[in-house]
Amino acid sequence: MSFENVVNLHEVEPEAGSWEDDPVANKSARHYRARQVDLAGKVWAEKLGFGLWELPPGSFSCPYHYHVAEEELFLVLKGKAVLRMPEGFQELKEGDLVSLPTGPRHAHQFHNHTDEPFRMLALSTISKEDVCEYPDSGKILIRGQRRMVKAGDEASYLQGEEDPGRFWPVDHRFAGYEKEDE
Repeated sequence: MSFENVVNLHEVEPEAGSWEDDPVANKSARHYRARQVDLAGKVWAEKLGFGLWELPPGSFSCPYHYHVAEEELFLVLKGKAVLRMPEGFQELKEGDLVSLPTGPRHAHQFHNHTDEPFRMLALSTISKEDVCEYPDSGKILIRGQRRMVKAGDEASYLQGEEDPGRFWPVDHRFAGYEKEDE
């Protein structure tokens, strides 16, 4: 017998996201090649969000951000990556657990600076009232409305995120990193 609310992490494959409908995002997408699978939906979770994330070599997880209403927890399953937070950078390795409560003190971004894939389990509380702020680009995501704004105007998810490496010290960048052309 096998329960429908049980999933084995070794038997699921993360899938690549698509930015095809957004010309601004297409320019930035080469930096954000994270693959993921929503595990919460597969096992009927209602108040928790969780998924398996994989960052290929040289990829950033998503733009640098923090949440106003949702807490996040990440467990490193495989490989190494660097975590960026307001106070600096720290290399993460297999077995590391990262807790990210709400607010600007916990802004974060992951970067796979190695030649090997990086995998992590991401877990979060779910809040329809969540607002996500992106300090590097000045954008705000109003989660419940699925609306991204910048200074009151509509904005694309990756607008202003064309060169995330500019915020990282050279020694934490992937060897193949290329600065965005001006």
